[in-house]
Amino acid sequence: MNRNNLEVVLVHLGSRLPNYLISNILNIQSQFPNIPINLVVDELSAKGLRRIPGVCYYTYSPSPEVDQKLMDAFDHISFRDGYWRLTYERLIALTDFQKSKPDMPILHLESDILIFRNFPMEEIGDKGSIHWLASDRERDVASLLFIPNQQESLFLKRELLSELSMGKFTSDMKTLHKIRRDYPDRVHVFPSIFSEARESGGIYDPAAYGMWLTGIDPRNNFGLTKYFDTKTIEAANFYVKPQEFHYLLEDGNLFAENDLEERLPIYCLHIHSKNERLLSPGYFEPLRKILEKLERSNTQTSFSFSILLRTLWMNIQQHTLVEYLGNIPMVRKIRIILNSDK
Repeated sequence: MNRNNLEVVLVHLGSRLPNYLISNILNIQSQFPNIPINLVVDELSAKGLRRIPGVCYYTYSPSPEVDQKLMDAFDHISFRDGYWRLTYERLIALTDFQKSKPDMPILHLESDILIFRNFPMEEIGDKGSIHWLASDRERDVASLLFIPNQQESLFLKRELLSELSMGKFTSDMKTLHKIRRDYPDRVHVFPSIFSEARESGGIYDPAAYGMWLTGIDPRNNFGLTKYFDTKTIEAANFYVKPQEFHYLLEDGNLFAENDLEERLPIYCLHIHSKNERLLSPGYFEPLRKILEKLERSNTQTSFSFSILLRTLWMNIQQHTLVEYLGNIPMVRKIRIILNSDK
């Protein structure tokens, strides 16, 4: 029985399901066995699909009109085999999914969002308006995206397509920010800043907490994963300053504590590094070890040769290897020096 009148939806388009997504779904099931889970896939991600018991599947396909708008905006961008199109298109796929359940509130979780045992499903299901997360002054994120009904879903799809009609590149993050700015009475945010989260009772992570604690995707950094990397977080201009807090685990839940010893739960964590062990029912032990390292030192780094090889091979297949290698820090510095001499 779904006592909370809420369904969880994950979306994966463009490639076969990654293992961390499967592990994450199993964790959500273990934490919230009464909440229905839906997975939206497309023709590519449905190939060789491993069916997860208890999960409902929905196959998305864009209309010719939507497909043309997506091509006009994104096909000239080579990054990661259509990454920017897929991140934008998943939001359109989400709104299409809600047609099948027009009166059902849905909560979209990105595939690398770890939710903890105290995640307030019932409270979220009672909200009457769209909610997502704010990252910085220019970008919002759909790490969590709550839509209460089909009417609001159609509104969101209309706005997403309106931005695409400009025929130029935009990101899902900038578009979400624009929509919220244009419709402040219709779109709201889950609190992520400590001072603003007191009223709601907890913190929702848009990205910065998880990126600082558990590392940035090593595919973006030549196989390296940096933990507690304050420099990168500050460079991104996030609203959230995760380096300012102390962290502790209790009963499977994560808490942030400020210098005044005020404590708030962090309801979810963005595992940007895609660490499969953290995105699984067994997340507690690896997360505990990370917090132990945090107590002993500053920035730490690990390296995965297999991830580097997979990333190189992906760029070879996409004919973007030269561009990728050009972003090696030392190569990039040399390029900047050479360009400054011109």
